[in-house]
Amino acid sequence: MLFSELSGNLADVCPVGALNNGPFAYTSRPYEMLSKRSIDLMDSMGSNIEVDYKENKIMRISPRVNESLNEEWLSDKSRQAFDGLTRQRLRVPLIRKGADFAENDWEDALSYIASKIDKVDGRDIACGIGEFESVENIQALKDFLNALNSFNYEFRHNANLSIPNNFRTDYLFNSQIEMIEDADVILLVGVNPRLETPVLNSRILKAINKKKAKVFSVGTPADLTYHYTHLGNTAAVLADLASGKHSASEDLKNAKLPMMIVGHDVLTRGDSHAVLNSTRQIANAYKFINAEEGWNGYNVLHRSIGHVNALELGLDFKPLQNKPKVIFLLGCDNNIAPEDIPQDAFVVYIVKY
Repeated sequence: MLFSELSGNLADVCPVGALNNGPFAYTSRPYEMLSKRSIDLMDSMGSNIEVDYKENKIMRISPRVNESLNEEWLSDKSRQAFDGLTRQRLRVPLIRKGADFAENDWEDALSYIASKIDKVDGRDIACGIGEFESVENIQALKDFLNALNSFNYEFRHNANLSIPNNFRTDYLFNSQIEMIEDADVILLVGVNPRLETPVLNSRILKAINKKKAKVFSVGTPADLTYHYTHLGNTAAVLADLASGKHSASEDLKNAKLPMMIVGHDVLTRGDSHAVLNSTRQIANAYKFINAEEGWNGYNVLHRSIGHVNALELGLDFKPLQNKPKVIFLLGCDNNIAPEDIPQDAFVVYIVKY
């Protein structure tokens, strides 16, 4: 039985059409659909995609060729997740009436929201930002709240998530995706690229096949579809690597183009700052950042593109301040726990689909 996060690509490469995209097969003909270029939001890689739609319904999502990013591949989740848009899709504003929701027109709904906002101070207004939000959506909401004198944002998906954002290099995937193939040693820290970013994981496999790259992992062991050396799952391993005491230190020292990928799990630890400090010490000690070669092999891999977009706009990781009386949720389903929302708060849920 085939177990793969990239199995949908078999339908794309099948030369005779014997393998088909199951959900799409026999539902439409290509000339009946229109296409739009877009960006995949299912992980933080931002693969290029093509969205084919008929009238107001998305029929299929296919990879768009971009050799420097996803080449011609796409993960199964990105390819098939759109079917959720056909069920319980919000098409008109809904206002809660008791235990149920009643449909309203846009003018009445916006007037109702405005009446609630007018009664509160800007400091009592907050917002939650979801994991799939684009830079444009976040900026629009940010400008709107700032105009109301509100600067209270929450976009973490874990209460313990913490990462310094003074410099962009602290939270970005600094290497170009295609440069993974040039790395001769890859150090994975608290990350499972197979599950988090399957297309990126295929690049690591290419580095192994193309350059015989050695892959080391610190964290929970997992089947990544290729051979790697598991060094352990404690922060002490990173300290030993930084000091040169670990047996793998020699491999890092001899590497010409080493690369490190720090995962989301590291950022949610209580000692995340200490662990990140160890990863930077390793990066400095073994030339993961080499200006002479134009090489920056220190990377942070997030699980959601919304995190990166919010950080790019200068938002800080911080919990909701005070007890807000009005809360805007921009595609935010998991960020804020129900107990964090006061019983008397007015909640506006915004979904962009």
